[in-house]
Amino acid sequence: MARRGCRAKERGFTLVEIMVVVVIVGMLAAVVSMHVFGSQDRAFLTRVRADFATLREACGCYRLAHGAWPEDLSLLHRAEDGGRFIEQEARDPWGVPYRLEGLTEAGDPRLVCAGADRQYDTEDDLDSETVDRLDRLPRKGGP
Repeated sequence: MARRGCRAKERGFTLVEIMVVVVIVGMLAAVVSMHVFGSQDRAFLTRVRADFATLREACGCYRLAHGAWPEDLSLLHRAEDGGRFIEQEARDPWGVPYRLEGLTEAGDPRLVCAGADRQYDTEDDLDSETVDRLDRLPRKGGP
């Protein structure tokens, strides 16, 4: 009978062993999440660049059709004023519509993205003049 009690003690893990495993899993999760979130930022930046290129092309087509640059990006997807230049309202990766803010010094449309905070006129806004020089997304309150 004493032998049976001994086997029951040998079957489980000690609290220390479980704690070591939990710490190792936590460390691995931290390392993986840093890489995943970095990849998401790069993907968002790549999408903003691609969207800006598409919107510049659509603005150019609008200019050819109407003789002037669009005053607002909403004119690009409305059919009532002579055709659609994009299928639907263009939204950034965070779901906020892009904005057209006049022309650059080079004469191209200046497009603006609200950024991760989803608000315009803040530090993390992206614009078509500077987005190609970025290697990561700007953060609100820091570089």
